[in-house]
Amino acid sequence: MNSSDFRRADGGAPAGNLFRFGVFDVDLEKQELRRKGVPIKLQQQPFEILKLLLVHRGRFVSRLEIQRTLWPDDYFVDFEGSINTAVMKLRQALRENAASPTYVETVARKGYRLIAPIIEVDSPKGTPGIAVLPLRDLSGNTETQYFADGLTDMLITELAQQSGLRVISHLTMLHYRKSSLSLRQIAQELDVQSIVEGSILRSGDRIRISVRLLDAQADRHLWAQTYDRDLHDILFLQREVAQAIVTSTSRALRTEHAPEPVRISPTAYEAYLKANYLLSVRAPKSLMRAIDWFLAAITEAPSWAAPFAGLAETYRRLDFFEHLPSQDAAKLATSYAVQALALDPAQAQAHATMGAILALHDWNWTEGEERLKAALDYNPQSAHAEHLYAMVLLAEGRHQEALQHVDRALAIEPSSLFLRSERAQILLFANRSAESLRESEDLLEGNSEFALGLLVYAAALLAVERYADALAALERAYAATPLPIALTGMIHAYSGLGRSSEARDCFRRLAQLQSSEHVRPVTMALGYVGLGERAQALKWLEKAAELHDVNLPLHSQLPPFDTLRAEPAFARIHRQMNLPREFPAHP
Repeated sequence: MNSSDFRRADGGAPAGNLFRFGVFDVDLEKQELRRKGVPIKLQQQPFEILKLLLVHRGRFVSRLEIQRTLWPDDYFVDFEGSINTAVMKLRQALRENAASPTYVETVARKGYRLIAPIIEVDSPKGTPGIAVLPLRDLSGNTETQYFADGLTDMLITELAQQSGLRVISHLTMLHYRKSSLSLRQIAQELDVQSIVEGSILRSGDRIRISVRLLDAQADRHLWAQTYDRDLHDILFLQREVAQAIVTSTSRALRTEHAPEPVRISPTAYEAYLKANYLLSVRAPKSLMRAIDWFLAAITEAPSWAAPFAGLAETYRRLDFFEHLPSQDAAKLATSYAVQALALDPAQAQAHATMGAILALHDWNWTEGEERLKAALDYNPQSAHAEHLYAMVLLAEGRHQEALQHVDRALAIEPSSLFLRSERAQILLFANRSAESLRESEDLLEGNSEFALGLLVYAAALLAVERYADALAALERAYAATPLPIALTGMIHAYSGLGRSSEARDCFRRLAQLQSSEHVRPVTMALGYVGLGERAQALKWLEKAAELHDVNLPLHSQLPPFDTLRAEPAFARIHRQMNLPREFPAHP
């Protein structure tokens, strides 16, 4: 089989040469498998099996089909043993095991099939790609860089929502701000045909945007335009630029979900950009500052949905960081999301935030999932919505589906440390500790102080009883971002090492935090169960259920709570959460 033989699974025209699933790319022309852009050595027969699975993605490929593809009719070999070896080598390259696969599923008497979502990256009939380089701020004022970055981000969002184009995320493009690579090299790295570059110059309430579109692969100029406008019309300008880009790449607009822009003041727009930047930082202090800027934007532009949606998501994230009680955060987030959707029923971020709250806080799993699907309908390239959908599926124990959605998010934002740590977390909850450890180790290589990555890594180390290593990771995580959940991990690590006095010292620190600021009830329950105090742990779990602690559905599945699963009170708590299935004790 060569690349010219590669046809669509539906029997249509030949597909393209480049495909993506999860963190992997397959280049048929170069006969190459890459993980996060790095080529992986894979022998010919395993690679041919991978190509065959791509051809017939979605259905099973029998061992007989594999035999006929790899060997001619007059060839004699131990087919069964050779196929087993080739599939094993493919799994090793994909870093998975047959018992709990992420990519290749095996079913007795049926064969093998790819179960991960496949993206055709470079296909004549596939989705063309476009990248928007960070707009240059010609003012030279580094303190206003957020404005150029924010405008770039909003232009990317506009392109993703209003076109059939595959648009590279803003987070990924920030890595190319000062890149020495040529435009052609950038396009090749990102697997895109077209690149947008440009600059802005702001003077008071006026803004000049110069944009040009290039076919980077062919080194050909496609279109250029300079816009000199009033900042009040910035949303109209974003739409106009996006439409011009799409028209210039000969693609039809997808306007069925596109609401009409509103006229806003420059002050409102600038406040929104500052808030959005602070929201992206994800740190509690930055989130509190984001609230002020979102409110300022709302005051200036009360008919603009975006700041309401941003404010809703800010409160949801504050709940995640244990900065506000779940009930207070959910109430505020819901209120602002409802207001956003009243102004713009197609506001994807508001739908995603509402979906997460309905599922994880209200424990209305069905309606929450419907909201998340709506968010992805309105913005199919929302890594944020894919991430929240993955978290809801994880809380429900639907690990394989959760992995598929986080892989889709990573296909949109492959450089996101947050999404990579989420993937490691899903593997951990799926009882795939070894794979979770490998994912975390890859993530922390070069990002050794990333607190969330350290927390997931430590949890995986605790699961395999490497207590000393877990303790070291938890201490680094707490030093980077002092989250209470890190202290509960230390309690379990010290207890595992037989150092009960130090475990109790950690618990005292946790209790002091609880008395002076908000600590999630389920976090307190984890601390008590780490000390072996089951009655107190159950008491705090009941409080968590009463308050609809947003982390209770997920954290109640953790191995430390296995000692409580037979308790009637624990069963009552599980029923309160409306979870679709029971979670047995860990092996």
